[in-house]
Amino acid sequence: MITIQQEVLQNLKDAGCDKTAVEDISAALRKNDRCAALRLLERQRRQLLDEVHRTESRICCLDYLMHELEKDCFCCTEDKDGE
Repeated sequence: MITIQQEVLQNLKDAGCDKTAVEDISAALRKNDRCAALRLLERQRRQLLDEVHRTESRICCLDYLMHELEKDCFCCTEDKDGE
C-alpha cells in the first residue's frame, strides 16, 4: 500500500524536482510547515514555467524560419497541399 508520503515524493520527482528540492519540501511537510512547502513548490513551478517560456520562444524562432523558407519554396507548398 502506498502512503501519502510516498505519493508526495513520487509527485515531486514526476514534477522534475531535483534531490535538494525534494528534500527541502519533504522537510517542510514533516515539520507541518505548509507555508514553507508552498513557497518551495511555487519556486519550483516558476522555474518550470520559465523553462516552458524559453522553449516556446525557441519554437517560435524555428516556426518563423520555417515560414520564411517555405514561402518561396514551391516544392514545400506542393507537398503540404497533397498535390
